Parts: sequence; structure tokens; C-alpha cells
Amino acid sequence: MRKNRNINLDLLKVLACVGVVLLHTTMGGFKETGSWNLLAYLYYLGTYSIPLFFMINGYLLLGKREITYLYILQKVKWILITVSSWSFIVWLFKRDFTTNPIKKL
Repeated sequence: MRKNRNINLDLLKVLACVGVVLLHTTMGGFKETGSWNLLAYLYYLGTYSIPLFFMINGYLLLGKREITYLYILQKVKWILITVSSWSFIVWLFKRDFTTNPIKKL
């Protein structure tokens, strides 16, 4: 059975993903660069993304007839796997590509 997709919601999710990327990529740059005005603008430009994700997911949950314990468990499991995987990748990246050895020279 094929689900009906709403292209408009998919486009909103893409925009929200771009906002999350803006949030995460500009978050640490305020202190480290002289162009903090641009980074602050980009950071606050991305703040719409989190409420947008909540609204889209709430809208999509309204169409469900019944939200079961198994459904919630599957969603939590998927979130934990995703967060754990990305956390491990970030840990590997920070561990292997840190600039500390260069600073010691």
C-alpha cells in the first residue's frame, strides 16, 4: 500500500533541515571569527526550524487513528539509533582531526 505524500510538507521539512544545519554550523563560530554579525544572522535565520519540525510532526500525527505503545517505541528506538550513530561519528571526527597537536608546535 502506497502512502499519499504531501509535497508541500516535504518541502517544509527540507527548509527545516536547512535551518538545523544553519543552527549547528554557525553555533560555535561567534567567538572564533571576526564576522560574528553574519554568523549571528545565519544562526537566528535557522531558529525557525525546530518549531517547524514540531508543527509538521504534530500535523502528521493528527491523521493517525491510533497511536500505540509499539508505534512510540519504534519512534524512540529510531531516534536513539540516529543520535547515537551521529554522536559516534562526531566523536571520531573530533578525536582524529583535532587541532591540538598543531597548537603544541
